[in-house]
Amino acid sequence: MIDDCFISPSRDLGDIAGECLAHRDVARGIRNRLADLVMRTAARGTGPDKDLLSYLFFDPCYADHLIQLGRTDAAAAHSELVKFFR
Repeated sequence: MIDDCFISPSRDLGDIAGECLAHRDVARGIRNRLADLVMRTAARGTGPDKDLLSYLFFDPCYADHLIQLGRTDAAAAHSELVKFFR
């Protein structure tokens, strides 16, 4: 038998990515403007499509939020994780 431990994020990653995108500075240069257009288009999706932004978005704001969310969720699941890794 193989044990498993499944922990999912307590917040929607697409929502976090959208919040960070809304606070980004205006892009400069053609490459940055094109990337910004793609990100904003991905953010307009609904349902599962809105998560596209969370896969494409490499931004310090987003990464910082993900790290904090991971720490918070791991702390909340501490006993389950300890039991799994014993």
